[in-house]
Amino acid sequence: MICLRCIGKGEKRKMKKLCRIRLINWHRFANELIELDDSVLLSGENGAGKSTLLDAIQFVVTCSKVHFNKAAHEKGKRNLNSYMRCKTGREDRPYERSGEITSHIALEFWEEGRKQFFIVGAVMDSASEEKEPNVGWYLLENRRLADELFLRGNQVKSISVFRGTNKGIKIFANTQTEAKKMVQARFGRLEDKFFSLIPKALAFKPIHDIKDFVYSYVLDEKEVNIDALKENVRSYQDLERMLQDVKNRIAKLEAINEKEAEVENGLRRDRFQEYYLARVDVELTQEARGDAKARRDGAQMREKEQKRREEELQEARRQRQQLITDLSVELNTDKEYQALHELEQQETVLKGLLAADKEEMKALHKAVKAALADVQKLLQVKDADGCVKEYAAFLEKLEECESLVDVSLCLEKVLSYKKNMYEKVLRKLAETRVELNGCQKELSDLKNRIEQLEKKRLTYPDSVTQLRQRIKEQLRQVGRSSEVRVLCELLDIVNPAWQNAVEGYLNNQRFYLLVEPEDFDLALSVYDRMRENRKAYGVGLINTGKLEKYDEVPAGSLAEVVTSASIWAKRYVNMVLGKVHMCQKYQDLKLYPVAITRQCMRYQNHVVSAIKPEVYETPYIGAEAYLRQLEQCRRQQEALQEQEAALEEKISQLEFVTKPLDTAADVDLKYRLPALEEKRKHEKQLADCREAMKCLHANQTLIQKRLHLEELQRSMSQLDTEIREAVMLQGYPEFLAEYDKLKNSRLLEYEEKVYKARQAAEDEFREQFLSRLQENIKQAQNEFKELNRSLGEIHFSREQYEFLYEPSRKLKKFYQMIMDDFNVMQGESIFSSLFSQNHREVIEELFEKLALDDENSAKTLEEYTDYRTYMDYDIKITGEDQSYMLYSKVSREKSGGETQTPFYITVAASFMQLYRNSIGGDAIGLVMLDEAFNNMDDERISGVLEFLTHSNLQVIIAASPDKIQYIGPAVKKVLLVLQDDKMSYVEDFTRA
Repeated sequence: MICLRCIGKGEKRKMKKLCRIRLINWHRFANELIELDDSVLLSGENGAGKSTLLDAIQFVVTCSKVHFNKAAHEKGKRNLNSYMRCKTGREDRPYERSGEITSHIALEFWEEGRKQFFIVGAVMDSASEEKEPNVGWYLLENRRLADELFLRGNQVKSISVFRGTNKGIKIFANTQTEAKKMVQARFGRLEDKFFSLIPKALAFKPIHDIKDFVYSYVLDEKEVNIDALKENVRSYQDLERMLQDVKNRIAKLEAINEKEAEVENGLRRDRFQEYYLARVDVELTQEARGDAKARRDGAQMREKEQKRREEELQEARRQRQQLITDLSVELNTDKEYQALHELEQQETVLKGLLAADKEEMKALHKAVKAALADVQKLLQVKDADGCVKEYAAFLEKLEECESLVDVSLCLEKVLSYKKNMYEKVLRKLAETRVELNGCQKELSDLKNRIEQLEKKRLTYPDSVTQLRQRIKEQLRQVGRSSEVRVLCELLDIVNPAWQNAVEGYLNNQRFYLLVEPEDFDLALSVYDRMRENRKAYGVGLINTGKLEKYDEVPAGSLAEVVTSASIWAKRYVNMVLGKVHMCQKYQDLKLYPVAITRQCMRYQNHVVSAIKPEVYETPYIGAEAYLRQLEQCRRQQEALQEQEAALEEKISQLEFVTKPLDTAADVDLKYRLPALEEKRKHEKQLADCREAMKCLHANQTLIQKRLHLEELQRSMSQLDTEIREAVMLQGYPEFLAEYDKLKNSRLLEYEEKVYKARQAAEDEFREQFLSRLQENIKQAQNEFKELNRSLGEIHFSREQYEFLYEPSRKLKKFYQMIMDDFNVMQGESIFSSLFSQNHREVIEELFEKLALDDENSAKTLEEYTDYRTYMDYDIKITGEDQSYMLYSKVSREKSGGETQTPFYITVAASFMQLYRNSIGGDAIGLVMLDEAFNNMDDERISGVLEFLTHSNLQVIIAASPDKIQYIGPAVKKVLLVLQDDKMSYVEDFTRA
């Protein structure tokens, strides 16, 4: 039983109802118009687009994009760009839409009081994936949704075009602040809490903790800025520590003064001892000076000797250099010596060239070996050109060839021949591989087909299979278990002699799809979607509901030989084949309007034609059709396997030929062949050079002079080496100054700073912490009173609900300090006698927590600055007999949907209070719940739904398909959100 006192008194409140939605380029919705009602259920599989649709409504009415997809995925990171561009999550293609994109969301409302329509919407332009889209919100009065508002032909209107072509726009807001003012005023001058209540209801999920519910859906988080307070408290405590540190340092410096006298006496004794030690050092120093003088005199004598030796060596070097110069001049003027010198230089150059030739010859031999291997393989091929054999002979005796001209000419012929042959072989190899791939593809398809036939499954055209599968999926999504059958599966032929005639006449009609009459409309909508996406053409979908009149089989018709256990299939066959008369002889065909023979001669429209054998040779009708197909496929498989083996052998032969036709080794040989000629030339030049040198070496005088010159040059080198070897408690005054400074100035300075810091901390603590928390707590208590007034007017299932709040048991002493009225008095210190006497311990504890600065303290501060922390919460559930129980106890004893009811009622009461308190005339009544009633049984769901639909609210609920049977009967419209490949769309699934 539900009794709503707030609604029962007087006439039902008139409101502004959301009646239609238009989505263009919004995630997977390309261009969708959605009709709504007073209460709506949105259903569909996960990911179909239910939350996407609710986010669109939320985005327009709250003018905010920070709450996208919160119910369906708490950690969802969807943003406006991902909705506009349809983010896929794939690495290769992250977005379905690219380039410049414009999206539209338009909400059409019906104002019951004024009996007129108005539109509130948003238009968005996205220039790129990285750039934040531009958004504009607008209001149109006395207008309805129409294509011309958003489209110019097939082009979606951008923001500028939309504003330029729609002159009736009453308000256009470029910022969220302006948009919220527009929405707030047009929806009935609602309170600001509307903008937080809508997303809170959308994100509502099953909660078993009353505190979590209060924090998430009743009381908003309010920031108390304590940065200045923390800084003041830390400064005060730091200065106190510094003051104590100064006092400790003064005490230590005084101890140092006491030790100073003892140190001074010790130093006096040390000075006497140092005097006696210094006298001993003077006597020892005089003896050391005599030893040093003797060492100095010896060093001077050694230095003079070293200088004399260096002068002698330099003189000897000068004399030998003169001899070398004179002998060199004499040899350089000798013509035979000059000629020998030039021949020796030439010999050195030729040796270098021959060394390089040797490396080139290694590369040449390698190239010859590779080229010869290719040629020998090529000679194994029949019909090889004669130049190949000649080329092989040259390569085998290349070093013996006197002229390389013939070798070069033969090499050019072979290169030309190989190039032409290589192109021909490659072309033939490519053709054969294409043929082999086609053969293997046929074999693979045939293998799959045989596997299916062995399982007694027939294979149909892809379009038939895809459409059949898609219809099955959609039927399953809406809870239908009926089958989608292919016509030929349901037929049998009683007279095998007419098998070919039936198969040939029906042709592609054998693959038409059948569904039960009540499923035809849904199947048709799926077919139409696939047609739009160019996924299915030419597939027949039989409207079985229109075949009732074809139960009779005309005598003599082809339908007589066809039977079926399906009444729908038999009726269709009667309709199609009942007009086809069976004729034993082709001469009788002309006696009937439509006729056929066993040999598949068909007469129709006064025309005789023979049906192509390939149409009926592969049977699809009858229980034995798969066996005949299996036999055909196996024969075809054997033929294809033989063809495959022949093609593979042909490819192997062609690949064998391609390797020796490669010209890499021949080209390398072509460019290295001149090295052999160069080697021969350099060898001859070196032999001539050495012969000339042999003649000059016969002159004995010349030889003796050269030997003398070489000996002098060696002795000069030895002299240079010999010349190089011949040539290789004092800090105490600072402590005293520090002591005087600390004692006379720093101590007084820190005492004054500590006093001022404490004053600043007190002022900040009272004005920004205590006062703000007290204000927030009192405001929260007033909100609970307002909420309880609304709940007091509602009876749900003979129960009433009331929120209870009291000081937190854990933080009661803090609550009492915060709510003490003395803390708001100006001009009084929080450490004054009365306040300090009552709360001094709590203040000190709080100061310690505020001064901490680490990860754990951050959580503590978050707790102590949240006004909601200082109260405990519960719900009082009162029965008709005035007996009551507390939710905290019920939630421990019960589970599931029983504990969820108070929360749903509270959410509804919050909206009722919000819309009832509007001051701008009739308000909207919109409430949206996503993934609702997940843990509730059908009785509780029905009760809550009955309450919501009688609460003067417009409710839009998103739930999974398994909830349709419970929610559907309680709402006025059921919409099914479906997904076809990449796009989403909405179908009306309301039962009449």
